[in-house]
Amino acid sequence: MNRKTSLVALLGLLACGCGGGGGGGDSSPVAEPRNLPPVASFTMAPSSGAAPLTVQFDGSASSDDGGSLAGYSWNFGDGSAPDSGAVISHTFQSDGTYTVTLRVTDNTGATASTTRQVSVAQTATTTLTKVAAIDNGDMTVCAVGVDGGAWCWGPNDFGQLGTGDVVQAFAPRNAAEGHLFRKVSVSTGGAFTCGITTAGSAYCWGNQEGGRLGDGTAGPSGQYVTTPMAVSGGHSFTDIAAGGDHACAIAAGGAAYCWGHNERGQLGTGSFANSTVPVAVSGGLSFRSITTHQMVTCGITDDGTGYCWGNGSEGNLGTGSKSSSNVPVPIRGGLRFSSLQLGVWTACGVTTSSEGYCWGSNGSGELGIGSKTPAEALEPVRVAGGHAWKSISPGVAVTCGVTTAGRGYCWGGNAWGERGDGPFPAPDVTSPVPVVGDLVFDSIDADWCSCGVAGDVAYCWGPGSEGCIGDGGRVNRGVPTRVAGQQ
Repeated sequence: MNRKTSLVALLGLLACGCGGGGGGGDSSPVAEPRNLPPVASFTMAPSSGAAPLTVQFDGSASSDDGGSLAGYSWNFGDGSAPDSGAVISHTFQSDGTYTVTLRVTDNTGATASTTRQVSVAQTATTTLTKVAAIDNGDMTVCAVGVDGGAWCWGPNDFGQLGTGDVVQAFAPRNAAEGHLFRKVSVSTGGAFTCGITTAGSAYCWGNQEGGRLGDGTAGPSGQYVTTPMAVSGGHSFTDIAAGGDHACAIAAGGAAYCWGHNERGQLGTGSFANSTVPVAVSGGLSFRSITTHQMVTCGITDDGTGYCWGNGSEGNLGTGSKSSSNVPVPIRGGLRFSSLQLGVWTACGVTTSSEGYCWGSNGSGELGIGSKTPAEALEPVRVAGGHAWKSISPGVAVTCGVTTAGRGYCWGGNAWGERGDGPFPAPDVTSPVPVVGDLVFDSIDADWCSCGVAGDVAYCWGPGSEGCIGDGGRVNRGVPTRVAGQQ
């Protein structure tokens, strides 16, 4: 006897006064028992795969305590017609992440629903050669092959992939075809990309607003190009970096040039005027490398001295203060750097003796000093752990580095798996922890996602919803995941 039948029988006994005691039963009306709602539940297999993907759905685990189920209604979230039945199948024809809803109705008309997601992967349309370098920013990732070819994936709303269209890619696509690159740098929030060819020429593509492509065009908001535009000036460059809404490069001979927005002095020209073409950085310094992020630029001169300029509000210029500067100012501490890299509010560098230092924001432990105190460092502080570093890359609330032995470590936040150390979300860590696996990395670049090159193969981990993992799906990954389409 089910619970609803038992309640009815008991109420009937009470109403008729049955069960002894002689006479005088209560003759007041008895309320009908309240109908309990049904419970919706279903399984599916598989939950992900390449299109066209046929998925089996089984809603027979749904139940109604005290009644019976009268109907099953399925909505697949892909624009197709609803379907019915306890056990059905459905084929998803296009790539994407779809929310499937099952609504069940019992014999009294009460309803309940539940949802699950199906991830239909995008298959790689090209084959990557061996990967030499990788760079990512704001969910967009680009890799350069040993042959100079470029491949990009992720958001593409402003043509920042350089594929000739604005189609988002969840697996690598050929980018900037017709050019062979020495380096490609993805903007950290400005939806554009720049690269240096093997001949030293600079090209940019994507969002043109404010002159950030350096081609002499100050496009209005929303204007973009989907294929490479030559940077003005005819310079031969050796390094390039795309920031939030500006970019900088080093010309042969060591002079630094910048272009784009300049509201915090990030062009380093001694003024706050924007420029649609490359303008020389003040001071006559000779640089060997340059890095940008948001409204900050840093570079290393020929003698290993680090300089920064632009927005200093989080202490990320490393000068000992929060003052901004529109000309290069030396990083405090007298360190000699072999590499520098900027994150959203944090900067890190490796000295010529392989010591790691970071400065700026420490809200998630991204300084790697074993504590979240201080909340921000205004000058370089030593990364904990005693590792000998090859490079360190701060991103968005996470920092990753590669030791001289090729081992990957990350620290800071881990909301979506971007730390690469396994299960997530997980509490912040304030000292370096190993990236899962036995990969020997040449480099790791952190932003929202973290991506690295190990043995000429590209791997990414972290938030997958916008496609920056590059494995064809939209699933967050907590461990290094091989990018699709590689040889």
